[in-house]
Formats: sequence, structure tokens, C-alpha cells
Amino acid sequence: MRPMKSTLRHLSVSLAFALLCTNILAQQMTKQTVDNKPIKVDAQWVKTLAASFNETVDIALPTGAGIYSSRQAEMVLSTFFTNLNINALYKIQHTRKIGTTSHTIGTISSAEKSFRIYLTSQHRNNKTYIHQLKIEEKDD
Repeated sequence: MRPMKSTLRHLSVSLAFALLCTNILAQQMTKQTVDNKPIKVDAQWVKTLAASFNETVDIALPTGAGIYSSRQAEMVLSTFFTNLNINALYKIQHTRKIGTTSHTIGTISSAEKSFRIYLTSQHRNNKTYIHQLKIEEKDD
């Protein structure tokens, strides 16, 4: 029975993380949420996102995964997008809020590549904190 509980707990944490990141981006990008216009993915976008990172952030990218401090997470994400060297746009596809936890699914698209981004965030003390961020390359 313990392995099943552990698996369920891991799935619950993973799902919660995806929702959290989604909500944070949705809250930070209110204008986009309202009129659903894409946002340019650049250094400022990464800084805006990083400003809402929890003290530790679980990040999964096509290049690797890990749990990072908020500063490390910002550097990892910045390096990921710098190395891609693509002109991309971010667009929210779906947001769902459960209690204080939010899950957001979005896309990052360019002429060269497309990615799906999953964010899980939690709102506490009048601030939203990103706990988990996952980026997967899309097969178009």
C-alpha cells in the first residue's frame, strides 16, 4: 500500500505544480488573459516570471530537470531561452484554479520550434508563487 500512496502523492504534487505555474503567469499577464494576445518571450518575460518564483522551484526542461533556488531557476530558464536563440511568443491556453492553487497551460511558439509550458502556482499572503514549471517540446 505504501508504494501506491507514494505514487499518488507524487502525481498530486506534479499536478499541483503545473496548476501553480499556470495561475502565476495568468495573474502576471492579466492583459494577455483578458484579450488573449501573445507575449514576446525575452529576458524581461523571464524576469517577470522569476519574480514570482517560490524559494525553491521544480523545473523540467527538454535539456534537464531539477529543483532550484529562485535565483538558480531564473538563470536556468534564461540560459534555456538564450541557447534556443528563437524569436518566440507565449500564449496561455488554459488556466484552472483549485483553492489557492492554480494550474496554467500555455504555448511558446516560433517559426523554428514550439513548446508547451505547464505552470503550478499558489496564492498566499496576497502574492502568487510559482512552485513548478515544465516545458516540453511539441510535435506539430
